[in-house]
Amino acid sequence: MTSSVLSACAFDCPDSCGLVATVEGGRLLGLRGREDHPYTRGFLCPKGSRWVRDLAAPDRLTVPLWRDGAGFRPLSWEEALDRLVRGVESALAHSGHLGVLWATGSGNLLLGNGILDRFPEALGGCTRVRGSLCGGEGGAALKESYALRAHLPPETVLASRRILLWGRNVAVTNPHFVPLLVEARRRGALVGSLDVRTTPTGRFAHRTWTVRPGSDGALARYLARRAFEARGFPDAPGEGGETFLAALRSLGEPEARGATGMGGEDLEDLARFVLDEGPLSLWAGWAVQRSLQGGETLRCLDALVFLLGSQGVPGGGLGFSADDEAAFPADLGRLPGTRPRWIPRPAPGPALLEADPPVEAALFLRANPLSQAQDAGALGRFLETCPFSACFDWRLSVTARACRLVLPVSPFPEQPGDFVLSYWHDLLQRTNPLVPSPVPSERELLLRLGARLGLADPFTEAFGEMERRILATPGLEPLGEGIWRFPHPREHQGPFRFPHLTEAVPAPEGPPGLPWRLVTPHRFGSVNGNDLAQARLRTGRLAAWVGPAALVSRGWKEGDEVVLSARGARLEALLALDPVLPEGVVVVESGVEGLNALIPPALTDRGNNRLSDAWVQVERG
Repeated sequence: MTSSVLSACAFDCPDSCGLVATVEGGRLLGLRGREDHPYTRGFLCPKGSRWVRDLAAPDRLTVPLWRDGAGFRPLSWEEALDRLVRGVESALAHSGHLGVLWATGSGNLLLGNGILDRFPEALGGCTRVRGSLCGGEGGAALKESYALRAHLPPETVLASRRILLWGRNVAVTNPHFVPLLVEARRRGALVGSLDVRTTPTGRFAHRTWTVRPGSDGALARYLARRAFEARGFPDAPGEGGETFLAALRSLGEPEARGATGMGGEDLEDLARFVLDEGPLSLWAGWAVQRSLQGGETLRCLDALVFLLGSQGVPGGGLGFSADDEAAFPADLGRLPGTRPRWIPRPAPGPALLEADPPVEAALFLRANPLSQAQDAGALGRFLETCPFSACFDWRLSVTARACRLVLPVSPFPEQPGDFVLSYWHDLLQRTNPLVPSPVPSERELLLRLGARLGLADPFTEAFGEMERRILATPGLEPLGEGIWRFPHPREHQGPFRFPHLTEAVPAPEGPPGLPWRLVTPHRFGSVNGNDLAQARLRTGRLAAWVGPAALVSRGWKEGDEVVLSARGARLEALLALDPVLPEGVVVVESGVEGLNALIPPALTDRGNNRLSDAWVQVERG
């Protein structure tokens, strides 16, 4: 007999689809979107629907694996747990709790993941990772604009007159946003897309502009200056406006054209689009803030929207990301008296190589840093010498292949009940296991490990307390079975705070010997650099997109073999043509094994990633 199970997608994706599973005899027969989901409205993207295949895929891990000189061999669960315990105990004996690395990521966004952090806390704190591989820099920066920042729901576009997608390729990264944009267009809104390359979103927009990578800050400053010259200060409280405008005086049209590579007509067309009838809603993408001055750039865009009078009005505002941890009681992830050592999540390799006391047992959960982190080569060198490493995963990722022990754990569709809060819309959803799992969940496996280490159960009571406190959140509005509207702030509080700008925007030029700017956009169907295909060694060549000037000036043609190199790392690819790319720019989609070894470990001042600040050499293969 078939039955239906309601749940939600917990992938690291802004849309957080509602799910309806068709189950029979413990098998997942089908998966579709929830028709009553207020945002996704019955549509389920390919990333979610593929679980029907992936849960039963031959590449899925079902037994523990141990890597020795001959490769991986299967272990019994008893032997695997014995090896895990010995590895952790040895690290604790030699280096104390700092000798154990607890490296987590965003393999899923279940709120209960925060409670699992009680495990390293119970050991004393351990060596941990922090900092963002995603939108942390922009999110932290935008919080500085107001005493309390309001959430901008995606439905805002329905009241917008103009919609500017700034580096946000929604057709790939926010597919459920597209129907709202279609309805906004039907109501008369104009949609503009600004990006560094050709995108499907650009083909959907009324207007499309292409800019040189790394020039967002200069362009944001220029447009903010034009907005003030056209309109002055809006009738809304603000602080620091005069100082902000003084920093813009040196950036006129010639400087903006030089930085962005835009022609005069295109630059003026963009300015007219921004300055014309409002309200304007501006939706910034993640790549915009993944740079040294990325947070400042988002603050400048925020100031532009304020100067246009579009902050805090229906149909106006700057949209970037919502706090997907706002519903989680943060104190439940901590224990008193612990002293963790923190290293950067965006680039852990160099810190691990230099750690004192050294890390002797590395544990990776929901994380694939060899695919995602900057300077991935340094992390690879650390794993080659680390006495013990274990990866908890449901498939053999790049990181899992580099670890000594691989422990299969259930992916989120099989995990115990939990919650997920979108970082895009305002819906909190309950997740439920769709089918029984053939392997333990992370929670179950850590409980077994803790028991063997002599630790009391740190999880069970905390999970119950998490549920009680989440469901008691003031203002939580039930919308359907397992769906609530979360009470994000609805209005900005306090005056708008203009950003304090640095003296000048650095010219987008690379270091000596690395003349090509490397752009690594999101790949359709991937999830934060993860794909089941990583269970197999990559075959075939990648595509490296360049512009026509690069082909003509070097006598290259599409399909030629090239090598991208930097920092002692190499990546082979086949040339492809993107007609809008300027000279000196190469595009390779993210999530590719070996790609992030080309990217240096530099971080923002807040300790977040700088994936957009990468330069390489490109030569014929």
